[in-house]
Amino acid sequence: DYIGVDAAELFELPPRFNNHKHHFIHKSVQNLTLEELPFLPDYISIDLNLNPKESLHQLLRLFHMSDHPLRGIFFTCKIASGQQLREIPVYIKRLRSIVKGKITCLSLRAHRSEFLIFAASKKSSN
Repeated sequence: DYIGVDAAELFELPPRFNNHKHHFIHKSVQNLTLEELPFLPDYISIDLNLNPKESLHQLLRLFHMSDHPLRGIFFTCKIASGQQLREIPVYIKRLRSIVKGKITCLSLRAHRSEFLIFAASKKSSN
């Protein structure tokens, strides 16, 4: 199952994605509440056009108070400056506060200004 959240007009999906397992919420993530989600996801992929600090803030706001255990988070940071690069350890620490387990980081070759952090719970990394 998949939940997409985007305030922008969503493009038309290929037919294989148009089923009951794929839900789209046409709303800004800053205004989203847990109650509006059709279910609580096991994995989250964050690739927002927000500053990485704001992206993490929104994730923490939504899930920090939830008892739902996330199995993993894919967090793409768009690195526009050296300062943002130096803040990656802060992002890792914040992700670790949500998902207890293994953290994997890598630079994305296709987009040299993007850095991926994958946080997996101990349960899902076995």
